Amino acid sequence: MPAALEAARELYAEAARYVDFADHPFDDSGLTHRFQRGGARFEDCRVVRLDLVRDFQGVARHNELLNGLAAVHQPGRAKVDRRADGDRNNAETLSIGPKAWRSTLYDKHAESHGTAPAGQLRFEARLRTAVLTGVTARRRAGAVHTLADLSEPKLAALRRWMFTRVGYDRTVSGWAELSTRVFHGNDLSARRRRELWAYLTARPYGVDLGYHRNIVRVYERIVADLGVVAPGQGFHPDAVTVRLDYDAGVEVFEAA
Repeated sequence: MPAALEAARELYAEAARYVDFADHPFDDSGLTHRFQRGGARFEDCRVVRLDLVRDFQGVARHNELLNGLAAVHQPGRAKVDRRADGDRNNAETLSIGPKAWRSTLYDKHAESHGTAPAGQLRFEARLRTAVLTGVTARRRAGAVHTLADLSEPKLAALRRWMFTRVGYDRTVSGWAELSTRVFHGNDLSARRRRELWAYLTARPYGVDLGYHRNIVRVYERIVADLGVVAPGQGFHPDAVTVRLDYDAGVEVFEAA
């Protein structure tokens, strides 16, 4: 962050040689200013969009990961977009979020035309003003109104929050491992286990079982507690799990 801020400071100083900063936002700028002309300070520039990244190395199963994580239930207006993104050199991409924020995972090696090392998967969180200054951001990390509000601990907390809020921390399990998680080692009733299994196995194939939304909420809470997601297409063999270790920045692949 220090290098990025210093670069922005230099650009601000250069621009100040030729223009006066107005007291209204610039529509095409990443920074706006809320002060009258003359007394402007770089630190008082308002942040209207913030992009935060975290790279994962040695990811050999990004398709399996992205296909599985795309099936995580997203509440509200969060749109799930799983595709080979033409804007990223056809890099395999999973993007989740509404207009105010977006959490994206994509194959950085493909997107960079091979400049990034093979197996590098990039997580990118894009946050706009409504999120940066919202109640949840204030509770989890602290609000970001201006450049003066930026700090490494705050940005780290915001980045991790955006990673977990869409379920990128979930474990994608093969069917055999998933059945073990659902039918053993928990206190669910036999009926709950059967219905949860039906719900988990139907979702990756777009099958709507007609459960009432309140029942869906119950099962989503259970799934979140179990920390798993059903495998997507192309996930083999059955008795394995794969997940992203956020702290280590690597893929973890385990056999049951």
